[in-house]
Amino acid sequence: MLMIIPGNYVPHELGFWVLLQPDKFVHLVLFGGLSVLIAYDLLVQYKNSKYRYIVVVIIVLTGIIVGVGTEMLQKHCVTGRNGNMYDAAADLVGSIIGCLGYLLVELKKTRNREQE
Repeated sequence: MLMIIPGNYVPHELGFWVLLQPDKFVHLVLFGGLSVLIAYDLLVQYKNSKYRYIVVVIIVLTGIIVGVGTEMLQKHCVTGRNGNMYDAAADLVGSIIGCLGYLLVELKKTRNREQE
């Protein structure tokens, strides 16, 4: 919902500072969280599958599709908003960070169990 609110409710900044806006951090956190939830769900379901790590590709692709899709919606369907490639990039980076973070936590848990 937050990604499709009308543009007159969203502050605008231009130039270099567009890369350091707080909304980029929000995109990272939202898509990182989404990736962690998807990773948890799918990796638990396919725990013993030999295709388990294909799930990582699925998660990143989901982040790309949802991120670019919301930016396209903002550009074409929401009054006063425009699609922003930097937001889509932040979505992608958030997806990757969330997925890799989850995998690192799982790897550490596995190693701790093996050492016991």
